[in-house]
This record gives sequence, structure tokens and C-alpha cells, in this order.
Amino acid sequence: MRTCLFLISLLSAGLLPQATGAKPPNILVILVDDMGYGDLTAYNPESKIPTPHLDKLARDGMRFTDAHAPGPLCHLSRYGLLTGRYPFRANTGAWRTQPSIETGQLTVASLLKEKGYRSFQAGKHWEGHYSLAGFDEGAAGLPSEGSEERLSALASISGGSGLEIARTTMEPVKRFILENKDQPFLLWFAPMLPHLPFDAP
Repeated sequence: MRTCLFLISLLSAGLLPQATGAKPPNILVILVDDMGYGDLTAYNPESKIPTPHLDKLARDGMRFTDAHAPGPLCHLSRYGLLTGRYPFRANTGAWRTQPSIETGQLTVASLLKEKGYRSFQAGKHWEGHYSLAGFDEGAAGLPSEGSEERLSALASISGGSGLEIARTTMEPVKRFILENKDQPFLLWFAPMLPHLPFDAP
């Protein structure tokens, strides 16, 4: 929570690193549920789970080692990180599936947009269509790839085709990165795994 509030404070004050004329940094948020802090070897060298790609991201990027969840459930944590607000300030029920971010509400994505960033939402997202949270592109609220059927309840609250991104393909994420490589971007990735489903291939 402190991390998000700090970032929002920097954005609001216009203090994102731009003074030197260098391109502002890309921001990648990977938010997973039900994974322990010590499961990643970047944080625990004795972990039995090899995570070489995440370790490389940790080495080459910035690690936040003192972060706190604003709520005990996944939806409440995502809401807090997206808005910088404590979830009790909004009418967010424990399993609420309707949008809880109000139209026009400030989010990390909308603040970054003012600084010239493009943004992409992938994976779990219970806030309705990705644009409600200020993202330029995303998976939430879109029909499932190659399917004309209505989304299942699980797919709807999980980001629609974002569920497929988490389990099947990263193509939309790769496309976004390639198309926006020459400008700063925010990539928000909240995969379903390891939180759910439990029948992973």
C-alpha cells in the first residue's frame, strides 16, 4: 500500500524522473495471490521453486521489500493498489463482482496517462471493463478469444480473456510491449495462477 501511495504522490507532484530528458521508466506490476514472499528465489535464495525469469526482473529492476496489503482478499488488494485508497472507503463487498472503481476516479493508470504513459491490464480484474480503471488497453470485459458465447462468471471477474492470458498465451501482452517499446508504459499483470484454478496443466 505504501508503494502505491508513494507512486501516486510522485505522479501527482510531477516528480516522475523526466528532468534529465531520459525516457521515463517502464512500470511492470505483477500481482499474484497465494504466493508466499519466500517462494521466489529473488527474496529467498533457499527456495525450492526455481524462478530465474522473476529473479532477473528483480536484479534488473526495482524491488519493494516493505509492502503491505490493504485488505485480506485479492479484490481488495487490487483495488487498493489501483487507486491508492483503502478499500473501506469504497463500497467494495468481499466478493463484489460489479465495478467498484467509480467513473473518473484517479488510478495509477489514469495518472500515468497524464505523464504520457500507455497502459495495459492483463489477468484478474474485478472492476468491470479495463477502461474504468484508466487503462488504455486490456483484457477485462472483452469476449473470450475465438468464442461467441457469453463469458462464464469466473472468466468475467478474472478479466475475460485475461484468464486465457494467464493459462494459455502471453501474445496480447507481448504485442502491447512491442507496439509501445518506444514510449513509457505501464503493464499490469495479475495472473490467476497460483490463486486459481487448481487444475493447472
